[in-house]
Amino acid sequence: MARQNEKKRGLSLGILFWIACILLVLVVFLFSRSNIQRVLEETKLIEVVNTELRGEGAANDDTGEESTPTSPDAENQTEPILQNQNEEVSGSSGRVNQDTGDDSMPADTVSNPEPIQPSETQNLQEEDQGADSTTATEQSSQTQESPPSKVRTFQLFFVKPREDGTIAVEARQRGIRFIDSPLTATIQALIAGPVTEDRNAGYTSLIPEQSQLISAWVREGTAFLNFNDSFRFNPYGLEGNKAQLQQIIFTATEFPTVDQVQILIEGDYVEYISGDGIYVGAPLRRGSF
Repeated sequence: MARQNEKKRGLSLGILFWIACILLVLVVFLFSRSNIQRVLEETKLIEVVNTELRGEGAANDDTGEESTPTSPDAENQTEPILQNQNEEVSGSSGRVNQDTGDDSMPADTVSNPEPIQPSETQNLQEEDQGADSTTATEQSSQTQESPPSKVRTFQLFFVKPREDGTIAVEARQRGIRFIDSPLTATIQALIAGPVTEDRNAGYTSLIPEQSQLISAWVREGTAFLNFNDSFRFNPYGLEGNKAQLQQIIFTATEFPTVDQVQILIEGDYVEYISGDGIYVGAPLRRGSF
């Protein structure tokens, strides 16, 4: 009986001893937790254990495939790699996007002319295309270049009073800038009137001031000149009508492709200008006066 009590007492002491040891280990662990964690991270013991456990689990998998161990920084490295790839693709796409007169001057030969406004020079307007106005402007400036203009010397006929009171229609040379319609540009310059040099030399024009050339074209040697209604009414009467027609016809027939001129008013044929003045229902030549 005493032996059994001793045995129980010894067992109890042993249990208490191990409990005390465990408590001591816990206390030491709690106080040294940060150091222990740092040591484990430096030695990567936990990573090795996890790698071995994953390797064993993959080996026992039903598919029989072994999983490739990956480092804990693999996920963090994936995003920068993809980002760099995207930057290379974008850069490549950007690079692809970045890289991607005769001696005898014929008159206008437009069969279906559109109305134009008189001016000494013709201005070209660039059209914006695209949804983005800024991008469209840049593309327009790069892809839509204005056609090159030309400058040729043509004869413009103006009126010069004589000492006996009569008037003469004489030619004056003028450099005319145009793109593809030399006749139109020349008649417009004639309607605009003499320049300072011409006026100083005594030349003037009897074409009514409000006259405008709406359109012009040439067909089979006939120049069709379409004027507005103001062209019909000359304040200088019959002599003024004759002089203005001579200015127009002489200037137009300077072109080798023009033999005669048909006057139109607002797109229509009219028989006379200025009432019962001069007949213009048929084409007129230089010898018509």
